[in-house]
Amino acid sequence: MKLTNRSLSKTGTITGSQHSGKRLARILGATVLLSLLVPGLSARTFHDSKGRAIDAELVSHAGEASDEVVIQVKGRKHTVPVSRFSENDQAFIRRWMKETPAAVSFPYHDYEISAKKVKGDGGNYVFQIEVENQADNPVEGITIKYLVFARNSMDKTVSREGSVEVPQSLKSGATAKLSTEEFDPDQMVVKQDGGISVSSSSSSGQRRRSGRSTLLGVLVRVCDSTGSVVADWRSPGNNFTETWPGEDAGGAPDKERVTIEE
Repeated sequence: MKLTNRSLSKTGTITGSQHSGKRLARILGATVLLSLLVPGLSARTFHDSKGRAIDAELVSHAGEASDEVVIQVKGRKHTVPVSRFSENDQAFIRRWMKETPAAVSFPYHDYEISAKKVKGDGGNYVFQIEVENQADNPVEGITIKYLVFARNSMDKTVSREGSVEVPQSLKSGATAKLSTEEFDPDQMVVKQDGGISVSSSSSSGQRRRSGRSTLLGVLVRVCDSTGSVVADWRSPGNNFTETWPGEDAGGAPDKERVTIEE
């Protein structure tokens, strides 16, 4: 909504009580109209630093000195740097931030998680995992943990776990992408009696079957900066029934394998 100030034109001459009554009516009418429009006063056509126009509404901010503001475009909220707007719009936004109370900041988590199987550079299959932040607020300090299960050529279920520390703030609508580590299922951790123990098929004295190894599925877990689990995901399918061996998946952070896309 774009608001402009327009003066009311008068026809004829109004004097005495008629003038006072008409003036009061206009004031009351304007007051009622303004009260109806207040929720949309922050909606207007903005321009970025390159002059491109966008219809948006200012939604919230973290404080008057914040460098970012939350806007709503076509029903979806985005966190945008104030510096991305034109100088005039930056001044407008700063005035709005000064007059509008800051939103209460709280760690709200809402993620859309998916994974697909692809072939790695070494010829073995890996999972490409995507974690999208669907909350209105950005999140920081999250860690994405995974546990990959496979069946090796000896028909044994093996697993490989790891974790990726997202090295930067994940803004609302942004997606963290990572790939699980490529491995040979015939030299992996073998699941035995509900636990996990290290075993190598090449040194176990067992003969390999003629069948090929295959990935079964992956468990994905998102943890916040305190280590608490805030989201869990598993590969779909009734045949994949594997679970985490404990509360913490462990694994060393691997900051080189994650990319942020907006």
